[in-house]
Amino acid sequence: MADASTLAKELRPAIKTSESRRDSILAMTSNFMCDASLLGDYLEVWPPAFRSLNILSANFLNFPGSLLGLGVSKESLQAAITSSSCMHYLRDEAVVSAGGDAVEAFSRSLAQDEVLSDEALKQAQAVFSEGDLEWLALGVSLRGFFDKFSSSLQLRLDETQTDRSKLFKKAYHLASSQQLERHYSNGVSNNMGATFAELESVSGYSWPYLSSLTNKRAFKALAVALCENLHVSRSQIGIETKLLTGIIYAKVTSNEKLMSDSLQLIAHLAPDLPEKTIRCAVEFVSIDNGALPVSFTNEQSAAVLLARSIAATPCKINEITISMVCAELTSKQIIEIITWVSLQEMLGRLYKFYS
Repeated sequence: MADASTLAKELRPAIKTSESRRDSILAMTSNFMCDASLLGDYLEVWPPAFRSLNILSANFLNFPGSLLGLGVSKESLQAAITSSSCMHYLRDEAVVSAGGDAVEAFSRSLAQDEVLSDEALKQAQAVFSEGDLEWLALGVSLRGFFDKFSSSLQLRLDETQTDRSKLFKKAYHLASSQQLERHYSNGVSNNMGATFAELESVSGYSWPYLSSLTNKRAFKALAVALCENLHVSRSQIGIETKLLTGIIYAKVTSNEKLMSDSLQLIAHLAPDLPEKTIRCAVEFVSIDNGALPVSFTNEQSAAVLLARSIAATPCKINEITISMVCAELTSKQIIEIITWVSLQEMLGRLYKFYS
C-alpha cells in the first residue's frame, strides 16, 4: 500500500542543495532543534522564508547565561523550547526542579492556552527576572513557527536523533555567528527607531502590539522577517491573497489582535481588495460543508483552503486538500503561504506574552 501523500512529498522535487543552506544559521542550529536543517530544505524553495527564519533563529534563541540559574537546568530549558508538542518537556529527564516546573508551565500555557495563564506567569516570575522571562517567551514563540511549518508539511520528525547533551551549547553560542547574522539583516539599522520606521515604510502599518518588545535584537530580527514577507515585489502568491490567508488564520484561532493586523495590512497594502472578498474569506472558515467562495479564483480558493487546513492545531490537511493545492499553486506559493501562517502562529504567542 502506497504511503499517504503529504505536502512534504509533493514539494520534494522543488528542493535544491545550495551552499547558502549549508552555511546558514539554520544548519548551525540543527543540533539544537532537530528539524531546523530539514525545514531549511523547504524554506529555501521561497528564499524570503529561508532568510526570515535564519535571522529569527539567530536572535530568538540567543539565551543569556542568567537563564541557567535559580534551579533551571540546561536540559529543562532546552526541552521546553525544542519539544514539538510542548507537553512532554521533562518526562524522560531527571531534571525536574522548581525552575524546571516554572519553565514547563509557562511554556505550555504560552503555546496552548488562548491567554497566558496567570498562575503559570506568576510561577515563572517568581523564578526569572523580567529580561530572562522575555528570552524564554521568545524561544517558545519561535518554536511555534517551527511547529506550524513542520506540521503543515506533515514532516515526520524524530527527536530521538538529537544529542540532547549538546543542544543548549549550540544555542548559547549562536551569538558567535555575527557574520552570518549581518548577511541576513544587511541594510537594516541597529537603531530600534530606524528599524521600526523601515518596517512601517514597507508595511504601511504601525504594529502597535509590537511596541512592548524590549529586546532590541529580537525586535530587529522580527522586523527583518516581516519586511521579507511583506515586500510586494517578493510575493509569489500576490499580497492580496497572502493577506487573506492571515485573515483565515486569525478567524480560525479567534485572535482579535492578529485579525486587526491583517485588516490594517490590507488597508495599506491591498486597498483595492473588495470588502466582499474579505467577508467571504471570514465566512469560509465557518462553512461546515467546505464550499469555497464562488467569487474566488482557483488560486485564491487553493490558498484559503490551505490556510484553513493548517491554521488549526493540529493541522487538518488531507489528500484532497493537497491535490487541489498542488494543482493550483506553485511550490514557491505554497511555501510562502505556510511561512506567513507560521509567522502568525509565532506572533500569536508573542502577543499573549505581552498582553
